[in-house]
Amino acid sequence: MLLEQPGIYDQVNRVVHGITNDPNQVEDLVQEARLQLWLSKRQGPQQTLSWYLQACRFAVLEYLHRGRSVDSPKHHGSSCQMDSDLDDCPAPGSDVLEEVCARDDFSQLAGRLSPRERAVLCLLVESLGERQCGLELAISQQAVSKIRRQICRQATRLGLTP
Repeated sequence: MLLEQPGIYDQVNRVVHGITNDPNQVEDLVQEARLQLWLSKRQGPQQTLSWYLQACRFAVLEYLHRGRSVDSPKHHGSSCQMDSDLDDCPAPGSDVLEEVCARDDFSQLAGRLSPRERAVLCLLVESLGERQCGLELAISQQAVSKIRRQICRQATRLGLTP
């Protein structure tokens, strides 16, 4: 079997190191390449070793292009900053678990949105209407309405209910 051949994982490591030497990415990319090697072997069992290694290389490049890695530069701009102010702490007697869940849902949703969508979401969270959001961001009310629908679609994909 291909995966049991001696030195196959060394060759996969060389493929990944040919793409990047960043130690933060190498481990993730090696795992992705090994997974691709296994999938390629299952889907096309009669191919050559170089074909499988090339499939691994293309899979890793696609993985980096799509920005699926948490360390990907593509996700750098969408990182969420957590507020450390004590003013944001829930008041005594409030439902702390509900507050924590709401913050978690918000950060999860914000991570999937574009910068403009995040800006609209933040203004909507502050209880501004579509018209006020549009004035604040210098865009039309219709544009805010469209962005709001996009935010709702993302929230629905995450399983969040209004």
